[in-house]
Amino acid sequence: MLNPFSYFFDKSIKRAVLTSFIFVLLLPMGFFGYSLFENTWEKAQQSMLEKHELIASAMVVPISLFITSRQHSLQNLGDELLSIEQEEGLLPREREKEIINH
Repeated sequence: MLNPFSYFFDKSIKRAVLTSFIFVLLLPMGFFGYSLFENTWEKAQQSMLEKHELIASAMVVPISLFITSRQHSLQNLGDELLSIEQEEGLLPREREKEIINH
């Protein structure tokens, strides 16, 4: 029983030479294809990162406005609740000072 390697290369020198030529021709094409793939992928990654940075920098102002408006709304709500409770006399004075200072 012969193994495939000896069966292929023992047949003729012509077949071995042809195989080596094909290998020598395809090897640089393989390296070129791999290099092209890696270069294209790096460019796509760089493009995606630039777009994400641009989107993030554009979203800083709207998000900060949203957060500050919510903080002001909560502060106004808290002030209103404290004033209502003070008017109705529901909180002792010490507790009011404690709540206001925090």
